[in-house]
Amino acid sequence: MKQSPFQLHAISCALTTLCFGMIGQANAAGFALNEQNASGAGVAYAGKAAIGEDASAAWFNPASMSRLKERQVVLGGHYIDLNGEFNNEGTTTPAAMPGNPGRNVGDFGAEGYIPNFHLVVPFNSKINFGLSVATPFGLKTDYQADWIGRFQGVTSDIKSLNINPSVSYKVNDQWSVGAGVSAQKLDAKLSASTVLGLNTESITTIAGDGWGYGFNLGVMGQMTQATRVGVAYRSAIEQDLEGNVTFDNPIAAGQNSDLVSKIRLLLHSQFPQ
Repeated sequence: MKQSPFQLHAISCALTTLCFGMIGQANAAGFALNEQNASGAGVAYAGKAAIGEDASAAWFNPASMSRLKERQVVLGGHYIDLNGEFNNEGTTTPAAMPGNPGRNVGDFGAEGYIPNFHLVVPFNSKINFGLSVATPFGLKTDYQADWIGRFQGVTSDIKSLNINPSVSYKVNDQWSVGAGVSAQKLDAKLSASTVLGLNTESITTIAGDGWGYGFNLGVMGQMTQATRVGVAYRSAIEQDLEGNVTFDNPIAAGQNSDLVSKIRLLLHSQFPQ
């Protein structure tokens, strides 16, 4: 099927925006979230691979669940108020828009909520089962629709849900191992302004969602009575998102189209601690 220039430009703009918003590892893109329990916040989540102090061990290192002898549930949540200001100090705008360069000052940001749930159930003296429901990726930025950088982006809104069952096995009094699998839902909505012609533009919005799957592994060792070490690994998750591109300007509204994008999300693994 032959595509019109508007449609080709929309897809190009959408994919470019998506790539800039999500390219590479999620940590580099700035929307990976460490806040997966409340107890670790006071120590900036240091040593979580070896602590195993509550049911959130199921998320940080499944091997450390072996330290829990009774059924335990942990519920937590974080509130994030993301805000900032911008001040243009010298920017050029597209030649097609000489009469509307855009707002030079303003603010951006949005509120966010990060819930988490963790459960550990001992099966016997050696085996524990765990379940974590977490939000490893997310947050939102929202600029004014007429700001000077609107051709690079206006709104970026990422939401995720990760369901992670796991199991630990106590090999002996010194060593434990653990493993889990993840099913992760991702929703993304990104928008930017697109030039349609002389002094004519449209907010182009791409929105998509999908599921991806991965796994996590862990080892924990009690080296001495006062020293414990842990190593945890969480695999990357390949997300296949399906969605659409839409225009808010009636001139191009008829060129709305579908899109598919592949994204690789990766959290930092917990190395020996």
